[in-house]
Amino acid sequence: MKTPKKPENEFQRIKDLYSYNVLDTLNDIDFDYITQMAAQICQTKISVVSLVDRERQWFKSKFGIDAAETPRDVSFCGHAILEPDKMLEVSDARLDERFADNPLVTGAPHVTFYAGIPLVTEEGNALGTLCVIDDQPKELNDYQKESLKILTHQVVRLLELRKRTLQIEKNNQELTKYSEHLKDFIQISTQNMNGPVLSMNSIINLALLKQPDPQIESYLKRISREIDILQDLMRDFEKYDEIVKRKENLEIYCLKDLTRDFNDFLSQYSNIYTINIHSDLEHLVIDQKNIIEIFHQLVSFFIGYSNKKVLDFDLTILENYFNYEFELKVKKLTIEKDHLKNIFDPFISKILNQKNDKKIKKDLSLIHKLISMKGGKINVTSNEEDGTVIYFSIEK
Repeated sequence: MKTPKKPENEFQRIKDLYSYNVLDTLNDIDFDYITQMAAQICQTKISVVSLVDRERQWFKSKFGIDAAETPRDVSFCGHAILEPDKMLEVSDARLDERFADNPLVTGAPHVTFYAGIPLVTEEGNALGTLCVIDDQPKELNDYQKESLKILTHQVVRLLELRKRTLQIEKNNQELTKYSEHLKDFIQISTQNMNGPVLSMNSIINLALLKQPDPQIESYLKRISREIDILQDLMRDFEKYDEIVKRKENLEIYCLKDLTRDFNDFLSQYSNIYTINIHSDLEHLVIDQKNIIEIFHQLVSFFIGYSNKKVLDFDLTILENYFNYEFELKVKKLTIEKDHLKNIFDPFISKILNQKNDKKIKKDLSLIHKLISMKGGKINVTSNEEDGTVIYFSIEK
């Protein structure tokens, strides 16, 4: 038996397959009609719509067989998808060296005849096949081949229709989410800006009433701080608007370039800040502008929160099948429990500013939104033993 090879575009093929969200879903009568018709036209005992997953082939629809899936390494469809533009027809699997000792041939369902046409998406990926199977040797005539081809197109159209329907639902959810985010930010901005504006007016009026006085200097300093707060809020608004409207642009980002950019950013500060990057990867395929923005915001938060003149950052980058995973650690820096609990809440700025007069990045709400919008997750832990660690993922 020959185990089917994996296509050269396997990663994109699997990603395309998963984008349909069809694996392990319930039976669908529209697909069942097609498999039944395929078996009747081709005069076979079995017909299935097979989707080839990473380690299995799963049957979206089946006629004449009870199994819901089989291992990929014994699948006929695993061979069929290697040539997306051709039908794979095996007249007698017992005489074919690729399948003669295949357990699906030597045992139930005793596959002898097989004909499968790949289900090719608009992106050119073969997700699986519509195939017909029998336990007796045979060959399809031209009419049966053409009919099977037509039915295969119908299966692809059903899959595409399902995907578009899901995308419409997702778009509606995203629009709702965007609207909610925008409302939240407007509300937050209004509430946060009203305080500084009212404070400025009150302080200025009070200063004018007292006329030249030693306290005027103190009042003016307070005005300056309030103006800074207002400017920060406006910058946050602009940044949020930029994040929401920004289009993703995936590109190769070498780790050595990331290290250089990180060090360049840290060098603008007069204190001693260092970064150590740990990764077996040579490069990332990622939106460079977004990842730089994330790191700048995170480091600015750490630097602003800490009063230490020396900070050592450790960044670990890992990769799994669908995501890049990042761990940014700062030892000897602990975030207070109340702050940690509300670190993604923009209202935390009020608490922090009461305890810290210097300008700091007050919260991680913008970064949380940016990472969430890119399909990722973020989490922060902090204790005296390990310091502060930010874990986040970015979808490939």
